[in-house]
Amino acid sequence: LFLDPAYPADEAYVRRRYESSIAPGAWESLAAARFRRPGLEPPPTPSSRRAYERITVPVLVVEGAGDKLLPAGWAAEIAGQITGARCAIVEGAGHCPQIEQPEALTALVLEFLAGASG
Repeated sequence: LFLDPAYPADEAYVRRRYESSIAPGAWESLAAARFRRPGLEPPPTPSSRRAYERITVPVLVVEGAGDKLLPAGWAAEIAGQITGARCAIVEGAGHCPQIEQPEALTALVLEFLAGASG
Protein backbone atom coordinates (compact mmCIF):
# COMPACT_ATOMS: atom_id res chain seq x y z
CA LEU A 1 0.00 0.00 0.00
CA PHE A 2 1.11 3.52 -0.76
CA LEU A 3 -0.85 5.46 1.80
CA ASP A 4 0.19 8.55 3.65
CA PRO A 5 -1.11 9.21 7.18
CA ALA A 6 -1.76 12.79 6.11
CA TYR A 7 -4.50 11.44 3.82
CA PRO A 8 -6.68 9.06 5.84
CA ALA A 9 -8.29 6.08 4.13
CA ASP A 10 -10.94 3.57 5.17
CA GLU A 11 -9.30 1.57 7.97
CA ALA A 12 -11.04 -1.73 7.10
CA TYR A 13 -9.86 -1.47 3.49
CA VAL A 14 -6.29 -0.73 4.57
CA ARG A 15 -6.32 -3.68 6.98
CA ARG A 16 -7.58 -6.08 4.26
CA ARG A 17 -4.92 -4.87 1.84
CA TYR A 18 -2.22 -5.14 4.47
CA GLU A 19 -3.24 -8.65 5.52
CA SER A 20 -3.32 -9.85 1.92
CA SER A 21 0.11 -8.32 1.33
CA ILE A 22 1.74 -10.33 4.12
CA ALA A 23 0.12 -13.66 3.25
CA PRO A 24 2.58 -16.42 2.30
CA GLY A 25 3.57 -16.06 -1.35
CA ALA A 26 1.94 -12.64 -1.77
CA TRP A 27 5.13 -10.81 -2.72
CA GLU A 28 6.20 -13.47 -5.20
CA SER A 29 2.78 -13.42 -6.87
CA LEU A 30 2.76 -9.64 -7.09
CA ALA A 31 6.27 -9.50 -8.50
CA ALA A 32 5.50 -12.19 -11.07
CA ALA A 33 2.33 -10.42 -12.20
CA ARG A 34 3.92 -6.96 -12.17
CA PHE A 35 6.86 -7.79 -14.35
CA ARG A 36 5.26 -10.22 -16.78
CA ARG A 37 2.12 -8.38 -17.87
CA PRO A 38 2.28 -6.17 -20.95
CA GLY A 39 1.65 -2.52 -20.21
CA LEU A 40 3.16 -2.65 -16.73
CA GLU A 41 6.71 -1.88 -17.68
CA PRO A 42 8.92 0.64 -15.89
CA PRO A 43 8.19 4.39 -16.13
CA PRO A 44 7.71 6.08 -19.50
CA THR A 45 10.41 5.69 -22.09
CA PRO A 46 10.72 7.47 -25.43
CA SER A 47 8.73 4.62 -27.04
CA SER A 48 5.88 4.92 -24.52
CA ARG A 49 5.84 8.68 -25.08
CA ARG A 50 5.36 8.01 -28.79
CA ALA A 51 2.48 5.72 -27.84
CA TYR A 52 0.84 8.58 -25.90
CA GLU A 53 0.90 10.67 -29.06
CA ARG A 54 -1.16 8.01 -30.87
CA ILE A 55 -4.04 8.07 -28.37
CA THR A 56 -7.15 9.48 -30.03
CA VAL A 57 -9.80 9.08 -27.33
CA PRO A 58 -10.62 11.37 -24.40
CA VAL A 59 -8.21 10.87 -21.50
CA LEU A 60 -8.25 12.03 -17.89
CA VAL A 61 -4.92 11.78 -16.04
CA VAL A 62 -5.31 12.10 -12.26
CA GLU A 63 -2.66 12.96 -9.68
CA GLY A 64 -2.93 13.19 -5.89
CA ALA A 65 -1.66 16.60 -4.77
CA GLY A 66 0.39 15.03 -2.00
CA ASP A 67 1.78 12.04 -3.93
CA LYS A 68 5.20 11.19 -2.53
CA LEU A 69 5.93 8.28 -4.89
CA LEU A 70 5.70 10.11 -8.19
CA PRO A 71 7.22 13.51 -8.92
CA ALA A 72 4.90 16.51 -8.78
CA GLY A 73 3.57 17.33 -12.21
CA TRP A 74 3.85 13.85 -13.70
CA ALA A 75 0.15 13.82 -14.63
CA ALA A 76 0.40 17.15 -16.46
CA GLU A 77 3.46 15.90 -18.30
CA ILE A 78 1.65 12.79 -19.52
CA ALA A 79 -1.55 14.70 -20.33
CA GLY A 80 0.53 17.17 -22.33
CA GLN A 81 1.64 14.35 -24.60
CA ILE A 82 -1.92 13.20 -25.37
CA THR A 83 -3.93 15.41 -27.70
CA GLY A 84 -6.91 16.82 -25.84
CA ALA A 85 -6.12 15.04 -22.57
CA ARG A 86 -7.17 16.61 -19.32
CA CYS A 87 -5.13 16.62 -16.11
CA ALA A 88 -6.80 16.77 -12.71
CA ILE A 89 -5.20 17.14 -9.29
CA VAL A 90 -7.03 15.66 -6.30
CA GLU A 91 -6.44 17.82 -3.23
CA GLY A 92 -6.14 16.01 0.07
CA ALA A 93 -4.86 12.85 -1.61
CA GLY A 94 -1.48 11.24 -1.94
CA HIS A 95 -0.65 8.31 -4.23
CA CYS A 96 -4.10 6.67 -3.91
CA PRO A 97 -6.81 9.28 -4.54
CA GLN A 98 -9.33 6.50 -5.22
CA ILE A 99 -8.90 5.43 -1.58
CA GLU A 100 -8.00 8.71 0.12
CA GLN A 101 -10.57 10.96 -1.58
CA PRO A 102 -13.06 8.62 -3.31
CA GLU A 103 -15.86 11.19 -3.50
CA ALA A 104 -13.61 13.83 -5.06
CA LEU A 105 -12.22 11.35 -7.57
CA THR A 106 -15.70 10.09 -8.46
CA ALA A 107 -16.87 13.66 -9.06
CA LEU A 108 -13.88 14.32 -11.35
CA VAL A 109 -14.47 11.13 -13.32
CA LEU A 110 -18.21 11.76 -13.69
CA GLU A 111 -17.57 15.33 -14.84
CA PHE A 112 -14.99 14.07 -17.32
CA LEU A 113 -17.30 11.35 -18.66
CA ALA A 114 -20.17 13.82 -19.05
CA GLY A 115 -17.93 16.11 -21.10
CA ALA A 116 -16.45 13.25 -23.12
CA SER A 117 -19.86 11.93 -24.12
CA GLY A 118 -21.46 15.28 -24.88
